[in-house]
Amino acid sequence: MSWPDNHSIVKIESLKHDGSLNRRWEENTILFVDSYQIIGMNHRTLMTDYLGRQSYTIQPALFYFDRQSWFNIVYIFAGSGGFYYCNISSPCSYENGIIQYIDYDIDIVVQQDLSYRVIDVDEYVLNCKTYHYSKEIQHQIIDAVHQLEEMIAQRNIPFQKQFIEKWQQAFRNR
Repeated sequence: MSWPDNHSIVKIESLKHDGSLNRRWEENTILFVDSYQIIGMNHRTLMTDYLGRQSYTIQPALFYFDRQSWFNIVYIFAGSGGFYYCNISSPCSYENGIIQYIDYDIDIVVQQDLSYRVIDVDEYVLNCKTYHYSKEIQHQIIDAVHQLEEMIAQRNIPFQKQFIEKWQQAFRNR
């Protein structure tokens, strides 16, 4: 499978379990790619939601995809600080300039002090029935939540201030 090149511009698509569009971000700069991870950033990029509504993102966002994991992590630069928004999702794929993943509803919002809350569990319960998530997928989702909680507790990458600063600077210097 091919992967985007460093410094390329790609689209990112979040899909629902049935393959329909959840959200699309149009212009995302790839800062680093290797066999394990994709790191990039966007700022003021056009976002389209599943109803076709469009808006531009306001805050810069640094995204982190671990190619094997059932989650992706976005650091949103907001005001004097920022926060992490972790999406429980399928591992990403890449084709024709588009990074895609299936969003599996549950999210974890992590503050600067690394306190966090798990959100959208009600959406997960509803969609689990609506889309008939298999038992295997349900196990992957729960395992991903636990894996993220462990990463947060251990302050693993990308939950490190130095990591955020390094890639924010790389985006500025591109």
